[in-house]
Amino acid sequence: MAYYSEKGAVYHIYKNCSLGNNIESKNRKSGTRGKPLCKLCKKIKDKKERGK
Repeated sequence: MAYYSEKGAVYHIYKNCSLGNNIESKNRKSGTRGKPLCKLCKKIKDKKERGK
């Protein structure tokens, strides 16, 4: 599930993203809000897709 921080410029899709894990629960919102995907989440996604 996609999530983002009200204060951040990107959204996240993986719980093991070190940047996404630093978002405090009070600032975490569900969805993308039209923000670009986090670079670390993109790396994780690309790695998973190459492993298929």
